[in-house]
Amino acid sequence: MLKRSLATPCALVLCFCISAATQAAGNYSQNFATTPAGWINVVGAWNVTGGEYRNVENTASPATASYYDGNSWTTNYTLKVKAYSEWAGVGNQVGLVFGLTNGGSNYYAALVNMSGTVTINQISGSSNTTIATGSVVPADVGLAEDSFFDLEIFVNTHKDQQTGVVSGSDVTVSVQGKIAIAKFQLASAAGKIGVIARADKGHFKNLTVTDNLATRIFRGTFDSLDPQHDAVLVQFDSSTCSPSPETAAPHSCWGYIRGTDASGDTWPFWLWGGFARLQYNSKTVNPDVKLFVDASLESVTGHAGTLTNALYLQLKGYEAGHSPQMLYNLQPDSSTPQHDLYMRYWVKIPNDSHLSNWHSPFQAKTYDDYRIIFYVRTGDADGCTTNNTPHWYIAGDDAAGTKTPITPFWHACNLSAVPFGTWFKLEMFMHRSPTGTGRFWVAIDGHQIFDVRDPDGLFNPNSATKEPLNRIMLPQLYGGDEYPKYQYADDMEVWDGFPSDASPH
Repeated sequence: MLKRSLATPCALVLCFCISAATQAAGNYSQNFATTPAGWINVVGAWNVTGGEYRNVENTASPATASYYDGNSWTTNYTLKVKAYSEWAGVGNQVGLVFGLTNGGSNYYAALVNMSGTVTINQISGSSNTTIATGSVVPADVGLAEDSFFDLEIFVNTHKDQQTGVVSGSDVTVSVQGKIAIAKFQLASAAGKIGVIARADKGHFKNLTVTDNLATRIFRGTFDSLDPQHDAVLVQFDSSTCSPSPETAAPHSCWGYIRGTDASGDTWPFWLWGGFARLQYNSKTVNPDVKLFVDASLESVTGHAGTLTNALYLQLKGYEAGHSPQMLYNLQPDSSTPQHDLYMRYWVKIPNDSHLSNWHSPFQAKTYDDYRIIFYVRTGDADGCTTNNTPHWYIAGDDAAGTKTPITPFWHACNLSAVPFGTWFKLEMFMHRSPTGTGRFWVAIDGHQIFDVRDPDGLFNPNSATKEPLNRIMLPQLYGGDEYPKYQYADDMEVWDGFPSDASPH
């Protein structure tokens, strides 16, 4: 239920800040069960044999390709195929074609051989130039001759992490789900798609193109792309410790997550001209904040059932006064335009975490201390009749400002079961509009639990100004009354709109 002291929410007006010209051109699938309509051969004689697409002529590389002429894709799309090679070891590659133009004379090819070498090649007429190289370990990913494997290309708008300037596309190539080439930048990946194989030893089936609908701004898995040379790690900076601005006594320090993530993105996370840091907000008079709050990367069994690195946030205890807080705090530049945000990550609240009152994994604030806070709570406050059963709660207020006691501008509760002791997927979408209705949407494990439509646009209704966000706490561990409290977070993603694989919304 949604409670508010203001007018009934009006219809939502979405305002995406990426132009339609930069979006992909829809979805497409081809299983190659029969002769595919709209496919054109560049070199060779391609046909369907036994539900597989093959070149039946023993033609030489590189120009042995067939492409789909029915559409072109520009950026923000994912291209997948199941590929099969009859060749062992080095050479004789099979792969995917993208960015094809000029009737098939110019294109890019993501190529794989069974020794695990992966390349991106630029092909123009008879010229074939390798422009990016990576690899996978065949035994680790199950890559072998005479066996189908998954080949995937993820094409995303390239945005400079610090400035936000858009220039071209980033291309990521994965084999069997393992990234081989991460975020290789091309001036343009626009064009048609297809498949490529030297001679007649490559087989293909189940090709799909998915329009991703939005640009992925950041992905953080907390695992390193190259752990031997560039580990992802947490660094605490004791030189940053100072009294918190909230009072003269409680102490706050900063730390960093640094390194190249397995996604190809680099830590720290940048957005809207600002970057994120770990904030050790102990709320104590003791300057040794790590006695009370801490963060680390821990190897644990993740949501997929395999070992993963996850961010482990800890509230160890507190001195009388305020509840401690451990968070990854993004602080944008106030002069940079802000757009819609879709955020998701996996959360685990261990069974030994105390929950006598509340536990918050996310909040965001503006310069005038308007706050959106999402948490797990007990108690029957604000019209939620729960018989002290843990439940989901969300509110817009200015609790960090002047309101005493806290009276939300709007709030909602949901009595769906809270999954303690196991991983759950948290998805959130935020649309702020200075002149229209705002929206904050939340889903847990694929099921919507909140869809707040706020006629004040997700701004403080008592403020004459429409202040931008200046703190996004993604993720955070914040809670009241009993300690210690713990929380894991993993596989964090931020997009500028709902991606195609978001939960129903």
